[in-house]
Amino acid sequence: MIHQEISSRGLGFVRAWVFSLWAVYVFSNDATGYARIPDLDFEPPGLLKLLPNWFYDALLTTAGLNLLKWVVLAGVVACALGVRPWRAIAIPTVLLLTLHQGVPRGLFGYVNHKELGALYATYVLAVFPATSFSLFAPRVARRRSERDIATGRMMMVLLMAALLIPYCFVGLYRLTHNDMSLWSSDTFAHFIARTSYGTNWFENTAISESLLDRPIVLDLLAISFPIGTVVEVLAPLCIVHKRFRQFWVLNMVGLHLLTWLAMDILFWENMALYPVLLADNDYLVTRFDRLRSLTRKRSDTDVAQSEGRVLT
Repeated sequence: MIHQEISSRGLGFVRAWVFSLWAVYVFSNDATGYARIPDLDFEPPGLLKLLPNWFYDALLTTAGLNLLKWVVLAGVVACALGVRPWRAIAIPTVLLLTLHQGVPRGLFGYVNHKELGALYATYVLAVFPATSFSLFAPRVARRRSERDIATGRMMMVLLMAALLIPYCFVGLYRLTHNDMSLWSSDTFAHFIARTSYGTNWFENTAISESLLDRPIVLDLLAISFPIGTVVEVLAPLCIVHKRFRQFWVLNMVGLHLLTWLAMDILFWENMALYPVLLADNDYLVTRFDRLRSLTRKRSDTDVAQSEGRVLT
C-alpha cells in the first residue's frame, strides 16, 4: 500500500496542497454574479436544507455572497499555512466552504462530481491535525511513534478514498441506470456534441467538430467508453494495488484531457490531487526543501555581498 511510512511533513504538504487548490478556486470564483440572476429559484442541496429561509434571503445578495467568499478565502489560506489552533479554524472553514459550493448547486439544480473529491478531502484534513508543514517554520526533525505513523496512514487512505469513491459511484450509476444499448451506441459522441455547442469556456468547439467528423475517432470513443466506465468502478483498487494505480492514473488523465478538448469540461481539481494522493508525495516535499534551501542560500549570499560592498 502506498504511503506506508509517510512523514509528518508529507502529511502537512498534502494539507497545504489541498487547501491551496481551494484558495485558487475560491479567489477566482465570482460568486456575486449569482445575486444578479433574476427570479432566483434556490433549492438547497443535501443538509443545506436545514438552514432557514431567512438565512438564504440574506446570503443570496451581493453583500452576502461577497462576505462568504472572503471569509472562506481567509479560512482556506489559514488552513493551507497550517495556522493553529487547527480544528477551531479548519472545521468552520470546511463547513463554510461546503455552503460556498452549495450555492451554485442550489441555484442550477445540478450537483456535479467535479469538485466533490477535493471537498471531501477537506473534511478528512479538518479532523487530522496535519500542521507540521509550514512555509514559514524551519524543518523540525522529530521521532515519530507507531501511533503517529498509523494515524498518518489512516489519513492518507481516507484522502484517497475521498478522491476515488466519487469515480466509483459515477461508474456504478452509469451501469445501473442504463441498458446494454449504452455500450453499443454513439453515447460518447452524443455527449461531445451536446456539451460542445453550449456555453464554451475553453473555446474548443473547433476541436470537437474535428473529432466528430472522423469515423475512426468515433469508433475509438465507442470502445473507450465502456472501458473507462469499468476503470471508474474499480477506482478504489488504487489504494492497494500499485500497478493498477499507475494504469488508472494514466487512463484518467487521458480521459480528463479528452473531455477538456472535446466536451469543454476540465477536471483540473482531481488531476491536481493525483501527485499528492496517488504518488509518493515525499518526493515533492524533498524538492520543495531543496528549492527553499537554494533560495535561502541565494538570499544569504546577496546579503553578504551587500554588506561587503557597504564595508568597502
